[in-house]
Amino acid sequence: MAYQGNAPATAYTSTTKDTFSGDGSTTAFTLSRAATQNAIRVVVANVVQDPGVAYTCTGTTLTFTSAPPSGTNNIYVVHLGPPAATISPADGTVGGFFKGERGQVGQSGGAGDIFRVNEQTLNSDVTIDATENASCTGPLAVASGVTLTVTTGGNLSIV
Repeated sequence: MAYQGNAPATAYTSTTKDTFSGDGSTTAFTLSRAATQNAIRVVVANVVQDPGVAYTCTGTTLTFTSAPPSGTNNIYVVHLGPPAATISPADGTVGGFFKGERGQVGQSGGAGDIFRVNEQTLNSDVTIDATENASCTGPLAVASGVTLTVTTGGNLSIV
């Protein structure tokens, strides 16, 4: 099946949970794996802690701003997993959904196509083929000496 963007995941990881016992004086704890303060959920005595306020985290070191109270396994940390991935479309897949003066379907140079960015003047020849639909927001002027061709079966809508 075709898709745009990053390939779907083929494997998943389970979450990690670290458990500690507070002693009323210790403020630094060592996590089982590196994390950032916004990539973990820290809970002390069943109260979720505020990242950057109640604790900081750098690498595998979790540091509380004040020592958690004494208790057996009264601190736990859930690693929420890696940050959500950003989508980086492949070259040539952005901006080429419509034809325009700068490119055609699938060309990375088509990122500023007239029918996508709503320029008001067409400055180079464009042909809308019989199997294509195109649209732009008007008014649309065609510069002197420039040809806009809509072949039989093709459609151009100016809104």
